Amino acid sequence: MVTAQHLNEERSRIDTQTGASTYTFNASDIQSAPGGDNVQLNQVMLQVPDAAQDSFGQLHIRGDHNGLQFRLNGVILPDGISVFGQTLPPRMIASMKLITGSLPAEYGLSWILPRLIGYGRAAEWLFSSRVVLSEEAQAMGLLHSVHPPEEVLEATLAYARALVDEAAPSSLRTAKRQLTWDLFRPLAESAAEASRLVEDMIGSDDYRQGIKALIEKRPPGFAERYKG
Repeated sequence: MVTAQHLNEERSRIDTQTGASTYTFNASDIQSAPGGDNVQLNQVMLQVPDAAQDSFGQLHIRGDHNGLQFRLNGVILPDGISVFGQTLPPRMIASMKLITGSLPAEYGLSWILPRLIGYGRAAEWLFSSRVVLSEEAQAMGLLHSVHPPEEVLEATLAYARALVDEAAPSSLRTAKRQLTWDLFRPLAESAAEASRLVEDMIGSDDYRQGIKALIEKRPPGFAERYKG
């Protein structure tokens, strides 16, 4: 809760228009244009330099449409709507901004990415703004695994079953808390608490069950406690 609140507070301070070109259309601007508010939204945005529309009706800004994102009152719209500018009628618009050009690393990415994939890789991604596919993201350590769509559910369930059966509940709970708090404290504090936690957890039921399974060379079977 504390971590999430801290990140949200930092994100709220980010100015997403820094270094960008902003074109603003209000209701009167739209109504005074040819066709008024009876045209598609794409037709309104075609008034912006470097905007073009292909034969399928999709809008391209600076020759690219994959990076185009629509927001309604600050809320990001789903991809199914974002791809087609003609879905949103201009008559519902009181004011609209089209922001193009260079943008900063939004939503705390300059803080998050270096901690996930390292400074060098994070810098290359943010500087180039290139598309990163799932296979490369996995190789960089950003993704745990990649599966075909039809195998995603079963792979997820298999991973969840393995965690429940092979990892001690107390270890999972403690490690999760350590990962969260260690983002914000020095190595010495983290190591000191780790030593204390080892002493506290030795002798617990989970510890004895894990040691017994190790000696008997069998799975620990932690999931058995959840049955019946």
